[in-house]
Amino acid sequence: MLHWAVAMKTPVALRYPRGSSGAVFDPNRPVPPPEPGRAAVLREGSNLAIWTFGTDCRVALSAAELLERHYGLKTTVVNARCLKPLDAELARSHAGRFPVFSLEDHVLCGGLASALDEALAGGPGLTGRFGWPDRVIPFGRPEEVRKRFGLTAPQIADAIAGKLKVGGRFRP
Repeated sequence: MLHWAVAMKTPVALRYPRGSSGAVFDPNRPVPPPEPGRAAVLREGSNLAIWTFGTDCRVALSAAELLERHYGLKTTVVNARCLKPLDAELARSHAGRFPVFSLEDHVLCGGLASALDEALAGGPGLTGRFGWPDRVIPFGRPEEVRKRFGLTAPQIADAIAGKLKVGGRFRP
């Protein structure tokens, strides 16, 4: 990402959140640079979509696995990669076919959920948003703080299934 940002020769904001993405990088296999305005579909599904980016890609993929295993919901997971410009064409395509949810390691106001709300204005909008409230978040181990705010994969899977009124409940 840093090499890409330098090559852009325009202002670029990169966000490095606390903790690890969980990804293992092979220096012999270069990561393709993001294409501004183009999201990456990480998993194809037919019942709903979760739009996310950054470290929350792994959380969204885990929630998608739980949704399929416990609720029979086949979930598309999209890495937005960039908020500006957002892949509005893909977002509108998804919103026209199935419920769309957002997940971000950011406050809901002014982040991915807001960008998706703007992109989807005038048509089917977001079905649900997962992110941090617009207030001071207490310090703690990331997994404990995420659990406190309902941002773990099992909590997200349960909330999505509840919103879509799918029976049952995830039990670890």
